[in-house]
Amino acid sequence: MDAASSAPVRYPLAASPIHTILVLAIIGGWAWLGKFMADHMRAAATPHRARSYAVALLFEWLLFAFVAAGVRRWGAPLLILLGERWHSVREVLGNIGIAAAFWLVSLGLLFILGRLLRIRSSSQDMRFILPHGGLR
Repeated sequence: MDAASSAPVRYPLAASPIHTILVLAIIGGWAWLGKFMADHMRAAATPHRARSYAVALLFEWLLFAFVAAGVRRWGAPLLILLGERWHSVREVLGNIGIAAAFWLVSLGLLFILGRLLRIRSSSQDMRFILPHGGLR
């Protein structure tokens, strides 16, 4: 047995590569369907926002269940998805700090990419999908 095969793996696989490809294909299909649905909602006089929110929420949970099933089938613990429990306030604040830094960096990169690609967007473009009044 050589040293390479006995060394611990730093990032073990959580699921099979085929499962990962399927997850990416599902996300890609959902993105395409989302674009199609958004175009349809934009053209509708009274789009059904609550229904689209419910469908998106259901999809997110189904995708999580699919990922969790792939992890379980591979034999990896679900803690790979969920993470370890927090043991102190410092750990909670550290995770909040990481999330805030992620959002700031993401917004900055999206702004820069939007400028580079000359994407002109305004809040008017997305108003059709935002909640208005009661359930519709």
